[in-house]
Amino acid sequence: MPRATKTRRFARIRPYLLWLLPLLASSPLVHAQGEAVADPTVYEGYHISLRTALRYPHSVHTLNLVDPKIRTLPAAVGQLDKMQEFHYRAGQLQALPPEIAGWKSLELLELPLCHLNTLPPEVGMLNRLQRINLNGNQLTTLPPTLAKLYNLKDLRLENNQLDTLPAVIGQLGSLTTLDISSNFLKALPDDLAGLGRLESLVASGNYIAEVPPTLGKLKALKQLDFHNNRLRSIPPSFWGLEGLTTLDLSKNLLDSVGTGIARLRRLNVLILAQNPLRKLADNLHEIPYLYSLDLSDCGIDRLPPRFGQIRWMHTLYLDGNKLSTLPKSLYQLEALEKLDLRGNPLPQAEVDAFRAARPEVYVLFEQSASEPYTD
Repeated sequence: MPRATKTRRFARIRPYLLWLLPLLASSPLVHAQGEAVADPTVYEGYHISLRTALRYPHSVHTLNLVDPKIRTLPAAVGQLDKMQEFHYRAGQLQALPPEIAGWKSLELLELPLCHLNTLPPEVGMLNRLQRINLNGNQLTTLPPTLAKLYNLKDLRLENNQLDTLPAVIGQLGSLTTLDISSNFLKALPDDLAGLGRLESLVASGNYIAEVPPTLGKLKALKQLDFHNNRLRSIPPSFWGLEGLTTLDLSKNLLDSVGTGIARLRRLNVLILAQNPLRKLADNLHEIPYLYSLDLSDCGIDRLPPRFGQIRWMHTLYLDGNKLSTLPKSLYQLEALEKLDLRGNPLPQAEVDAFRAARPEVYVLFEQSASEPYTD
């Protein structure tokens, strides 16, 4: 049979398949513990039907609900005492029942893009939990019992409605990743200093104007993201984060970058875009492994004299600034491979001369600074 004919036949039956699959997913036919079975919703402890899971609650290892209309969970879910993972994405679930206290084996709780506005205090009884993903809900508060989750490593709370972060967060001593981006936070608690193992802190998209000095005690921190906040200066406590490899302070209100930044000896990526910078530290070259620097849309009209001594600079974004002449220091960046100069009032001849001298560098530039440009 010609391939085109097969394709046309599949196109005809595809709508029926899409209609049939959800029916199969909600139809509990046959269930056998620990074996592949005829029930399409069950395979070796993996379930996508709540009805089937509750028929054999002690055999459920993973529950991945697919019905988008579930608003509540019955009290019977407390019998799922062997369940290690619970997934429900983009549903209408509004609350978790207190009976989740029975989920003694749970290690992963994933409920992104639902309608949760609160967590029951019983969540603190799930002391085997290692990962929680509550992205895209409507949470306004967190229960104090979170402090009991001493095995929790990954907590994702982005895109909620939190205006404060409870101090008990600082008691999660095993936490390595904390994402609190896109909330309504105006400050962070001093107690964050207790997160001695934290490697990634993402707090972008909030209203934070000041950062507690105790943040400098997070010596294990590698990624720090304060993009799109209201910081007016870089807190000196940041300079104590000597393990940082990525620092994003873009879209704040920073007018300068102090020389203390050179203490970040392991920094690879520094993002300062969309700040009204008037002064840039002259010792950026003292950061030995700085690989990527984003200074786009900062109003810069010149670069520091020793800028060209940044030894490993690979990617440099200078787009959307006020450079009227091409800095000579750019010729000295021996490792440079990408340079973005779009949106600067530079003479085309100077850019052409740089391209001729450094043909290995990919240069982005348009002749007229008024022309639109895109990434």
